[in-house]
Amino acid sequence: MPFSKLGLPPPLVKGVRAAGYTDPMPIQSRAIPIVLAGHDLVGAAQTGTGKTAAFVLPILARLMKGDRALRALVLVPTRELAAQVETNARDYARFTHVRAGVVFGGVPIGPQERMLRHEGVDLLVATPGRLLDLHGRQSVSFDDIEVLVLDEADRMVDMGFAPDLRRILRLLPTRRQTLMFSATMPPELNRVASEALRHPQRVDLAPPSRPAAGITQAIYPVPRHLKTDLLDEVLLGAGVSAAATASPPCMATAARGSANARCPISSAGGSRCWSRPTSPREAST
Repeated sequence: MPFSKLGLPPPLVKGVRAAGYTDPMPIQSRAIPIVLAGHDLVGAAQTGTGKTAAFVLPILARLMKGDRALRALVLVPTRELAAQVETNARDYARFTHVRAGVVFGGVPIGPQERMLRHEGVDLLVATPGRLLDLHGRQSVSFDDIEVLVLDEADRMVDMGFAPDLRRILRLLPTRRQTLMFSATMPPELNRVASEALRHPQRVDLAPPSRPAAGITQAIYPVPRHLKTDLLDEVLLGAGVSAAATASPPCMATAARGSANARCPISSAGGSRCWSRPTSPREAST
């Protein structure tokens, strides 16, 4: 079924085609009619399945009607995903009057405040922490929000955003449409979903999750001053050839260990990587 048969307005179909897409992916074919009908939705789908268009397109169709105001909010876990979703929304909306914007942390807040106060947007993509910062500075109002999307909701919960999500939910109008997309449904996310959604329909395209084979976990209670030595012993004793971490405490431990000849550490892609020491002979082969 082509996009033109899903009930989308012609300007959006034109925008999708201009972006290089002709036929909808399975989650788009199943989710778009549900969202257009105004139902709450839980979409079980992984990254790369086309889920962004599954919620952006019907939201844009809704925003093409009615007053100009911030009426749709998309929450995502990272600024990289926020930028990607906002770019997709702009691409699809290029032949409409709908305005999309994005806010996230790690950059100055001033330009984002000016964008919200003076330029205005109809659809806002945001990370939870920066959105709450802007609301606390009275730079954004939620009074007209009609649609809320929780994208990659399991990642937001894993990253510790559940309290922020609950704060945002309390600030939004109770009469709204809520869409949630997630690859998994951990218990904490189920609790958030029960608070956020009302009689949701479900689209399930995520494969059943299974524990990763060959993975074991262990915890070692150890005084702080012995962490580096224990890290050496565990990695060397287990026959590990390389290890990496993006956790700030572990990165700090790894960085201190890098001065130890037994445990060289190198930086790779923003993480710290541990490599097994090699002899000159091993290094030359």
